[in-house]
Amino acid sequence: MISKLNSIYILLITLATLSTSWAQDKVHQIHVVIEESEAQIKNEDNYYLSVLNFLLHKSKQEFGDYEINVCRNYLTQERQFMYLRTPGNFQSAECKIDLLWSSPAKGRNEGVHALNIPVDLGLNGIRTLVVLNDSLSKFERINDQHTLSNMIACQGSHWPDTRILKSSGLQVLGTVTLDSMYAMLKRGRCDYLPTAIHEVKSELAHYSAGELEIVKHLVLRYDLPTYFYVRKGDAKLSKRLSETFTKTVQDGSFYAFVKTHKVTKNAFSIAFSKDLTILDLENSELLDPLYAPSVSLERISQLLFEDDKSTLH
Repeated sequence: MISKLNSIYILLITLATLSTSWAQDKVHQIHVVIEESEAQIKNEDNYYLSVLNFLLHKSKQEFGDYEINVCRNYLTQERQFMYLRTPGNFQSAECKIDLLWSSPAKGRNEGVHALNIPVDLGLNGIRTLVVLNDSLSKFERINDQHTLSNMIACQGSHWPDTRILKSSGLQVLGTVTLDSMYAMLKRGRCDYLPTAIHEVKSELAHYSAGELEIVKHLVLRYDLPTYFYVRKGDAKLSKRLSETFTKTVQDGSFYAFVKTHKVTKNAFSIAFSKDLTILDLENSELLDPLYAPSVSLERISQLLFEDDKSTLH
């Protein structure tokens, strides 16, 4: 009798274990890495994590349940791409990576699924100029690309922005982290920091004690959308995100999401001057169909500046 009860007990334990394992397999596990320099930003406030969650939630009925696993670790974009291509090599720091977000650049599509869905609708390529308060008067006299070229911009060494700015004849001082960019700006090593329009308010809240300001009459604009890049072996995730993004753009829910998210809604509340000048720069790499966005980036500029009497150059 005891032997029979033991057998039943073992059978129940085995079934419970198999059931738990089956349930875990049914949940799509997605691992992402966030730089430690963004540690002050809560997961729910990270725009790209929010987009990922938005698209996965919208597609839950069709594709099933999911779980986003976040690991914080200092990794440059280039190293993240390296580990995304060879995820088995990134185990020492107890992190896995299935997806990352970044702007398109030559060579980045190799060995990964590049989803040309502009998850920021191109906001990343609309750049406000952050300067020291003491420098505002100098920038008030600047309203063209030639005059701006006399100033030095701080920017990420590995960011595509640096290539775009330099190819447009602008001077750039590159560095690795956002912390060091703001430190160099404060020390006068550079004159301005081009900052994405949807990120500038949160960055100033973190880095400025009142000594930094946004230039209100001048904006840089170039096509530099942010895409999702997915591990090569996860075709299901690529399909899920691409199809859901297209549907939500078509039904308007993605635009509503962008206009109301805690981070991106800031882009719509900056009080620019009525004589705002927008300097358009060219991103030559987006002329290649391999890197072109799946939807037009013009709509976001219309939403941002349609009521402004802006001067386009």
